[in-house]
Amino acid sequence: MSGEARGEALYLLGEKVQLLVDLMNLDATSHGTSLYADLLVRRLSEYGIRVTRAEANARYVYDQAAFQEYVRREPRGRRVAEAKFRVIAHAFYGSVGSDPAELVNSDVDQLRRAVGREEAFLKEHPRSENLKEVRFFLAMDYYRLFRHSPDRATAMKYERLASRALREIASDLKVIGVSGLNVDEQVSVGPGGVEAFLTKPYTAQELLLKLHSVLHSP
Repeated sequence: MSGEARGEALYLLGEKVQLLVDLMNLDATSHGTSLYADLLVRRLSEYGIRVTRAEANARYVYDQAAFQEYVRREPRGRRVAEAKFRVIAHAFYGSVGSDPAELVNSDVDQLRRAVGREEAFLKEHPRSENLKEVRFFLAMDYYRLFRHSPDRATAMKYERLASRALREIASDLKVIGVSGLNVDEQVSVGPGGVEAFLTKPYTAQELLLKLHSVLHSP
């Protein structure tokens, strides 16, 4: 078997395992956990395929090892963009979890590595059909780094990067920043930053007035 054929087999293996995991999750959602699914996880493990059950949301998760190996073996393969995307998406959703607080309470070094992968993907695969999703991941990870910034200059840098990544998804997007910190300490308002800012806590009336101001600004 040629190197290209082995790479193709790896990719197809990853697809089939992910499809199987999706079906297991669908079954778990409809009927709850089952002995059959747990036995299937053990059977896959015997073949070196790692599927785990996340207790937080009771979902089965595939570690995307086949796609990671495809990228390693076939860095210029015809499916490399899709394989990289699957790995990036898996890492992003795995880092967010089911608790919204986890979006902020993140490992900074891990976030920086994720940002590096996402930035590289956008540079290396500008025609990928998954560009918008990767830009969304990147914007959220910039935001998470913004929340962990040690000083105002670093915070402003990541805030601008997050806004830019969102605007690359939709050029006419308007962004309102929200934080429990004072605006002067946290973000920049204007070109390259957010259109407006709300300091928590705020009332419904304050939110409506801010939305009206932003929506009717030039």
